[in-house]
Amino acid sequence: MHIPLRILAPALVLAVPLVVAAGCASGPRRTADATVAPDPRAEPAVDAFDLQVVPSGPGRFIVTAVRRLGGRAATGDAAVRASSPKRAREHGRLASARAWLLLGREAVRGGTADVARKAALNGLEDLGADTTATDESETTLLDRLEKQVKAYRKSHFADFAE
Repeated sequence: MHIPLRILAPALVLAVPLVVAAGCASGPRRTADATVAPDPRAEPAVDAFDLQVVPSGPGRFIVTAVRRLGGRAATGDAAVRASSPKRAREHGRLASARAWLLLGREAVRGGTADVARKAALNGLEDLGADTTATDESETTLLDRLEKQVKAYRKSHFADFAE
């Protein structure tokens, strides 16, 4: 289904190309807190930061981030209440941090501590946390990232539909 350009904010039209990605708007998505079924008729907006914003109902969007590191990939989602895709995209940092957290936890289970450490640091940076004290272990960094994800979600509680 085509989204008429006049519906989208002019800045969004210039900044974010619209594409149809096979399978990304079909079926329920599992977020960290809930299952949300996106609108299968919607076209996702994809940007240079590997984020997708898919409408999932009136004033609701699913923001999805895919992160890759060390031959691994992880996807993080955030179900957001917003007036526009541009406003929903502002919470891409949460989706990104969730993806880094999943990737880091998987790397720990796989025995690749360096990948886990880098994933944790990337996630912390996405949320604006201080990453100068890097003498922590990868597990400690991942625990800190998990706390930051929860704190971000809590501090923006009204913006989430999860």
